[in-house]
Order: sequence, then structure tokens, then C-alpha cells
Amino acid sequence: MQRPILTGFTALLLLFSLGASNADNSIVVQDDTGARVILPAPAQRIISLSPHLTEYLFHLNVDDQIVGTVDYSNYPAKAKLLPRVGSHQKFNLEAIIGLEPDLGLIWHSGTSTAELARVIKLGIPVFLSEPRRLEDIATTLQRLGQLTGANDRGYRLSNLFRKDTARLLAKYSGRSPVRVFYQVWQNPLMTLNGEHLINRLISHCGGKNIFEHLVSLAPTVSREAVIGANPEIIIAAGPVSTAHAWLAAWQRWPSIRAVKDQNLFTIDPDLINRPTPRILTGMQSLCELIEQARQRQLKY
Repeated sequence: MQRPILTGFTALLLLFSLGASNADNSIVVQDDTGARVILPAPAQRIISLSPHLTEYLFHLNVDDQIVGTVDYSNYPAKAKLLPRVGSHQKFNLEAIIGLEPDLGLIWHSGTSTAELARVIKLGIPVFLSEPRRLEDIATTLQRLGQLTGANDRGYRLSNLFRKDTARLLAKYSGRSPVRVFYQVWQNPLMTLNGEHLINRLISHCGGKNIFEHLVSLAPTVSREAVIGANPEIIIAAGPVSTAHAWLAAWQRWPSIRAVKDQNLFTIDPDLINRPTPRILTGMQSLCELIEQARQRQLKY
């Protein structure tokens, strides 16, 4: 597929928003916090300090450039064989130093300030990831493609992701709203607010997140607050056996519309909670669940 020709101000905007090469051929890319990541050449020894970022590198076919990753980097299966340098909550700095990385990829909101500071002090160029929109996933493919020498593949994958996104949005746009409680943990009871990418997916599917107004990205809520908001569907994003137990607990409150109509569903958290190209598969499942609740609602 031929790339579109960009001219004038449009080309300039794309150059500086996604990344560019300086006159000395260094690579300059802007991460999701607005900081510039500068490399003298494409990275060859990458540490991926989040499972979702590990997935990106496999999508780009540069997994042979990964020298270390963290726990729960389990997709694709080959990712399980990569050396571990801790978890997203606690990094093993000695292991990281020993691997001599030339690029670090880190989940911004999913990493503590202290751990982030420890890695930055090592002097390794760091790309901070914080996708809040589907478009951010497309641009991440492009930017990581630049940083790893997979420019063409990153461009092709980002275009394909945008086309698939557009088809899915068109399919579910304009449908009647359904009140959604999206549960990500049980004790304490936790959900996601309006700034999270999941909230946007719920909205794209015609849902209304009952806790979109809360300040914290992943707020703790009370059962009384859920009961008061009276969601029409409850979706538990957790491992299957665990998520089913979460949903069973809601049977104690049959007055909740979601319980009354039996709109209690689980969804694979790896597909939808990780902001990677696979999220569209998760979004398709989410939209189907919300549509199922919508059809039951129309019967009353």
C-alpha cells in the first residue's frame, strides 16, 4: 500500500507528533507524556517493563531485540521464555544493568513514581506508555516502529488498526445507552474512571460507565454506590474462575437491574485491559455483551 503524500503544515505536525530523525540521523520520538526519546540508532537491546509493551514488540516482529521483560508478559507464548527483570511493581535494577539495554519501555500509570525514578537514574533512554484513546495504540505502533527499526511494519499495522477500529465504531454507533459497572477487582471493589481507555471503549459500544465521573484512574468504590447507581450490566474483568466468584457475590442484591435481568458477564482482561492491537477483539466482545443487555432491556 502506498503511503499518503503529506505536504505543508500536515506533514510538519506528523513529523513532530510521532517522531523524526535529526540531521545527524538520530531518532527522535515523543512518548505519551510528551517527553522526547532520542536514540542515535534503532534500539537493539530493549527492556520491556510492562506486558502490554512486550506485546507491541512481538507485533512489530522485533522480539529478538528484547533482552528482558517483567512478570505476566505472557503473550504470545514465546514471551514467556524471555528473561525476567522483576514485576511492573518492582524492578531488579542489577539485572537491568547487566543486560546493557539501549531502550526501556515503561507503563507510566502502572509503575510507581519511585520505581520509575530508579530506572530513569540509570541513564537509559525511556519511552513512557499511557494510551488513553484507540488512536494512541495506532501511534504507538508507529513510534515503537521508529525506535526499533521497524518503521514500515509499524506504519502498516497502525493503518490496519485504524481501519478495523473505524469498522467497529460504525457498527455500534448510535445505539441506545446502557448503564455499565466495569469491575476490575473485588476486595477492595475497584473500577475505572472516565479517563481510562476502557471507559472510551464502553462509550464506543453504547454503554455508560456509572463511575466515569470519579477522579482516580482506578478508583475504589463501595457496594452501596454500585447499588445506588443501579447498573443494567455488570462486567467483571478478571481470570475466569475469579471473575465468576465476583459476579456470584452480586446475587445478594436482586434489586440491581443487572442482577434482575441476569446481565452479569465476564471478559478476558488480557484482551481488553491491555492497550495493545488485540484490544479490538476485546472491544468486540464488550460491545456484544452490552448489546445483549440492551436487547434484554428492550423487552421490558
